[in-house]
Amino acid sequence: MPKSKLHTWFMRAGQAGIVALFAVVTMLQLLSFPGQFAYDEANNRMSSPVRWFLTFAMALWMFTAQVALVGLWKFVTLTKNGELFTADMQRWLTVIVRALGTSLGFCITALITIIAIADDPGPGVMLSALTGLVGALYFSAYLVRHHNAKAIEKLAELS
Repeated sequence: MPKSKLHTWFMRAGQAGIVALFAVVTMLQLLSFPGQFAYDEANNRMSSPVRWFLTFAMALWMFTAQVALVGLWKFVTLTKNGELFTADMQRWLTVIVRALGTSLGFCITALITIIAIADDPGPGVMLSALTGLVGALYFSAYLVRHHNAKAIEKLAELS
């Protein structure tokens, strides 16, 4: 397979993965978490105010993931079109970094809360792994944005 066809296939596979992940996050946001919290309330495992707070918090958390995925879609599209060191690319990288930073804040807050109240270490361990993953994604996106800005500056100097 020539390099250009492989590159095109890889970009399309990446975009298909982004669409699939967006669908999963939306399903979690609209069905899974609200259903779980309603079940917990119905079985007297949590009160109604706690249920609504958790539903709202999870919806916001999933929204940050959706924003990051839209930014990633734009990043892949701009990369596919050869528009790497542009102001448009920088704007979308900023969207991704801010969404991941917000998500990392949610992760850290949830982790501290879970560790403080959980009687089972499982949720804390899972949330620690998720926090580490989101943190790594945040710092990676931050570095990409930083280096993209430096490249834009260098190109401006050469012009």
